[in-house]
Amino acid sequence: MTTLKVDAEEVSRSIEEVAGRVAAMVRGIAQLEVPTKGLAWSLRQTAAHLVAAASLNAELLAGNIEPHDAKDIAALNEESLAQVGAVTREELADAITGAALDLVAAARAHPEGQKVRWVNGVEQDIGTVLGAVLGEFLVHGFDIARSAGRPWDIRREHAAQVIAALIPVMPMFVHQENAAGFRGSFDIRLRGGVRFVANFDDGVLTTESPDETPGQRPADCHISADPVAMLLISYGRVNQWGQLARGKMLAWGRKPWLAIRFGSLMIDP
Repeated sequence: MTTLKVDAEEVSRSIEEVAGRVAAMVRGIAQLEVPTKGLAWSLRQTAAHLVAAASLNAELLAGNIEPHDAKDIAALNEESLAQVGAVTREELADAITGAALDLVAAARAHPEGQKVRWVNGVEQDIGTVLGAVLGEFLVHGFDIARSAGRPWDIRREHAAQVIAALIPVMPMFVHQENAAGFRGSFDIRLRGGVRFVANFDDGVLTTESPDETPGQRPADCHISADPVAMLLISYGRVNQWGQLARGKMLAWGRKPWLAIRFGSLMIDP
């Protein structure tokens, strides 16, 4: 059941598809200056952020810029908005698809299996970089759609690709205040294939495949989750209580109550 390796080509195709859907949605929204629910940006700025995120990572993959630190992401997001020159809906939509295609082209220029320096200068698989950008398109597509009253479907396989891709970088996004003093482990199983163990030890997170270590102790809490629900919880878009009530998440084990704490131990990617 364990699937932690991400196929970069599959994620590339997902980015092309989802970016096209976001662009089509942007073309159809008459008023882009309205606020995006839950964000400090307008719909135009949220769409522009997607252009900037894809472009930034394309430049990184091409070796044209140095990696940034995780602590600088928020400031980098704000700075990047001013660099997107698209004005009309058509220009903005074209910029979204263009940036996505540039990113995919930059990824495909790397030999299979080659790693790149990414956030905090740590080497990561190309699939991790692509999965992170796919997550941006899926989640901000969700933000734009619910703010504009448009439908937005997140496919389970796309959500699973994002989560699998981000497992190696999860330790960079621990909520230090909430995780301080906490010790516990979670065996997380996404319905559809991805499974991993997250071990917290006083603010330090390590991840591993189940049973990959001899003598590995059983997890304190086992979680079975719908990939879309887990994605939106991880990005702070939906409440985990509601997902538990709807059966989108189930918890069991020695300490099943820890499931309600998992989301608070991480900051939004």
